[in-house]
Amino acid sequence: MNRIVDVATQVAEIVDGINIASKEQSLSINQVNQGLVEVSQVVQVNSATSEESASASEELSSQAELLKRQVEKFRIRQMGFSAFDSSAAFESAPAFEETNERENKKKSGHSKEDAADATIILNDKEFGKY
Repeated sequence: MNRIVDVATQVAEIVDGINIASKEQSLSINQVNQGLVEVSQVVQVNSATSEESASASEELSSQAELLKRQVEKFRIRQMGFSAFDSSAAFESAPAFEETNERENKKKSGHSKEDAADATIILNDKEFGKY
């Protein structure tokens, strides 16, 4: 009879050990699940940020292209001296000159868009100011 009591006590201790281990495993699994939820949230935030970045990059690229087209309208007139030269020839150079083509467009009544597409000629003095 004592032997049965001893074995029953051992079985009860083993069952208690299994119960404690199961609870610890359950807590660990819950922690892993919480970690995965947090990682998922971070991935979602990163994804949204990445999309915003891509959109901003596309917008910046578009604006850069527009700026490039605007800058292409300017040509530097070669005056034979540096943009930073302070010689008398530099001082007497005209600051801005419109081409005959642009003048003709103005006289012939072309639209403002046509005039906006005209090339603007700047000499070295214009760039020396800045």
